[in-house]
Amino acid sequence: MTRNPRRRSGFTLIELLVVISLIILLASLTVGAVFRLMDAQRESNTNKHLLKIDMAYTQQRTAAVDQIKKGNYPDVLRLGTQNADGSQNRDRALALHMKLRLRKEFPQNFAEARFNAFPDANLSAAYGPKSSYTAAIGALNGTPDEESAVLLYIILSQGRGGATTDGESIAKTTLIFVGNSGQQRRVFVDEYGTPIGHRRWLTDNEMALTNDETNNSPFANGQSAFDLRDPDDPTGRLHQSNWPVANANIARTWFTQPLLNTVNDPFDGRNRGPTIVSAGKNKLFMATSGGLDDDLFSFRIQQSGKGN
Repeated sequence: MTRNPRRRSGFTLIELLVVISLIILLASLTVGAVFRLMDAQRESNTNKHLLKIDMAYTQQRTAAVDQIKKGNYPDVLRLGTQNADGSQNRDRALALHMKLRLRKEFPQNFAEARFNAFPDANLSAAYGPKSSYTAAIGALNGTPDEESAVLLYIILSQGRGGATTDGESIAKTTLIFVGNSGQQRRVFVDEYGTPIGHRRWLTDNEMALTNDETNNSPFANGQSAFDLRDPDDPTGRLHQSNWPVANANIARTWFTQPLLNTVNDPFDGRNRGPTIVSAGKNKLFMATSGGLDDDLFSFRIQQSGKGN
């Protein structure tokens, strides 16, 4: 008598669990790959935004520098930058003139945009607030990152030297609420939904957190301990010790007061920018706990094509 084999009615429980586990594993790998691809795309697109903004910023800054070089500086500035023996120091006066005018043209916070604490009317006329900026920000006050982003858009919407006056044609923009005012202002925005800001002048903390990159190759190529890396003081006159202490301290006050004590020595000869910055994926600027590598900087893009 022949015995018929029993047919299997289906999968065992163990087999089903194995199949389900494999499906879950494959799905998780696929989803993870998709999210990594999306993150990479967001970072790449943000880098493109930063590069476009940086190009527009550089164009306007170059035009401003050319214009500033052609103009005159107040006599009181000449007197305040003379040497200890009373002789004139034209290079020092020109360097301080450049720094103060660039602050007027490219403020990175509202205090800078409004700064007018000068002891002389001629200084106020030369380096005081720019009316188009103060009109645009009104009485608003926000966080430093909000103010930087708002001013960046305003700056690039102000034409100079043939540069564009249409901020929205440069990069992606959005409206944000500034502080607790309930008022909105337009800003450039990255692919993570965070406003893009600018740093005309990196603070001491920001310089430390970026490992002083702007003062090393390829951003600086000096051969000595003090190698004139500061592009706005090419002869290093603001850094020299033969400048009378009283005059130097006054000049430092004029320059650093609206920076809210974030720079110990503004004339230390270091290259502090400018640069355009995104907070990156974690949406936190200059975070000290695992977030720094997430920030994206335009000065890095110029060298490696990546912002971090």
